[in-house]
Amino acid sequence: MFYRLTFAFIFCILAVSAQNLEKCTGPASDSQEDFKWKYDAAPIVAFGKVAEVRNTKVIFTVSCTLKGDLPLSTLELDQLPNVLNASECHYLAANKQYIVFLESSKPDTKTVYRLADMEEIEVTGDTVKNFMEEECADEDDFGIEMTMWYYGNNVQCKQFTATCNQATRTSILALDYPPLTSSTTFLGGYKKVLSVPSMSNNGISGKQGGSDDSNLNNAATTVSLFMPIVIFVTGLMMKFSL
Repeated sequence: MFYRLTFAFIFCILAVSAQNLEKCTGPASDSQEDFKWKYDAAPIVAFGKVAEVRNTKVIFTVSCTLKGDLPLSTLELDQLPNVLNASECHYLAANKQYIVFLESSKPDTKTVYRLADMEEIEVTGDTVKNFMEEECADEDDFGIEMTMWYYGNNVQCKQFTATCNQATRTSILALDYPPLTSSTTFLGGYKKVLSVPSMSNNGISGKQGGSDDSNLNNAATTVSLFMPIVIFVTGLMMKFSL
């Protein structure tokens, strides 16, 4: 009886853990912070607008590319609600603008590109404000170089750099820092990461320039998978100690 109850309990925990791992719970709050590592890792980075969502199919209209060659102006992309072998989910919604990270797929079909295992970044009217608050908010940030992108009508995505200080911050927020104008769309970017002296030979692994939700997910996965084993061993120890 003891073994039946133990195995039943383990099965329930595994089922719940697997279900939780497969579900996409919502856009990450730090997707803009992860700009740097996503940009470096993705073969193609594009900015555009979602024209339509049909179940898991997304019709994406490309405004410009930040990285890579993308000859098509309209893409048909897949986004699955449940992800088994990926660390990032996708939440593309109709009539919203995004920076998407793409990989090449089948060149002989309409769907020649696919979403990489990197969550898209939504671009809104608050993007410039959120970026400056994160990357150029106080005197600790002053003097550090920022790399940013913008989009204007009938132009490609353009990159520019600026050194963080109060005057620059105020000007960028007002969209009057060259080349930004009131008619351009600020896309975001990242702040130069300064090297920090280490007291040991052990480095810190992870994504540069932002927090890594997948590291937290992996840690949770490990705990979830080992928990039933711990419970089972504890149960055996309790049985034989009685």
